Amino acid sequence: MENNLWGEIIFTSGGGIPTYAMSTVNIEADASFGVAAEFGLLPVRSFDARYWDPAVEFDPSACPNCGSGNAETDLLISAPWDVGFGDQREPLGLRWAARWFDAGDALTTNFRVWRATTSATDLCDVNEPVVTLIFFDEDENTTSQGVCPSPCTNPTFNFPLETQQRNVVDFSRPNGAAAGWVQMDFLNLSGGGTVFDQAWVDYSFEGTLAFETILVPGTQLDPSSCNPEGSAIIGLTEPIVPVIPAVVGTGVTS
Repeated sequence: MENNLWGEIIFTSGGGIPTYAMSTVNIEADASFGVAAEFGLLPVRSFDARYWDPAVEFDPSACPNCGSGNAETDLLISAPWDVGFGDQREPLGLRWAARWFDAGDALTTNFRVWRATTSATDLCDVNEPVVTLIFFDEDENTTSQGVCPSPCTNPTFNFPLETQQRNVVDFSRPNGAAAGWVQMDFLNLSGGGTVFDQAWVDYSFEGTLAFETILVPGTQLDPSSCNPEGSAIIGLTEPIVPVIPAVVGTGVTS
């Protein structure tokens, strides 16, 4: 509830090169999500929402860590801003865009993808549903792939695990193209989509030409995280509307 998850992440190779860094995935907390959970208005799309059951775990009027009178254990004393209901973290997106280069050792692209699992046992080594990928070149020619080739035990045209890094050469691209961009759709189309579908994408440019080591976050193409792919998800019929905050000290609301 503190709304202060931020920082940076730095990658180094065993020898210290290449080295690249970027901002962490900064997730905002919004009391609107707790309100939605309290009244059962909308399912909450967060990577921890699958583990949170309001029917058995929490009472909106209660504070499980309050009342002891000890500042070390009583949130009302030590951290009243942490007293809340529901998983208030904003969700991540479903439709992402990333740039790519393919010039051999001179310049290549790696995609790093985290995606929410659909496995009932939550195992990291279970192949997830095939995503839909559309690779564009600089002239907007495309190569689409959303069907895993047979056999599909180790999907070639997919990001099959919860976390992975895959090089651009693992995928089909427009013939002769050395650069372009890709659209990635992580909605589980085969199952109609669920409120737990979400993902994060970043990508790197690496090569011997001027020793490029660049890491970039993907661009989210959803209308918003709360309205992924136009709310094309089972059980999510409308976007969650955040509470409009009051600006302190100005006498106006924005």
